Amino acid sequence: MDISALEKAYLPMSESLFYILIALHEPRHGYGISKFASELTEGRVKISCATLYNTLAKLQASGVICVFDDSGNRITYELTSRGKALLRAEIERLRKQAADAEALVGLI
Repeated sequence: MDISALEKAYLPMSESLFYILIALHEPRHGYGISKFASELTEGRVKISCATLYNTLAKLQASGVICVFDDSGNRITYELTSRGKALLRAEIERLRKQAADAEALVGLI
């Protein structure tokens, strides 16, 4: 799947997906991903186990993430280069969205 197909499949991202990918800026296992998202957002974003593991399976199948280590009792995941490109595309989309909103703030 090329990056344009990934963008079509994943953009715009759900908040949970966005924070899962942000968490994987470094290798993490499932609980670490959930904890990172919760701490970063001061508890605003809570990712359920079902959402987390279903999303991880989908991301792995599409080549957005891969297994970094599965030698212990936890599987650790990391972003692939395609995953990093997808995350950058979403961040750019959000920047443009925020800029559009900022341009209108004076009109509200």
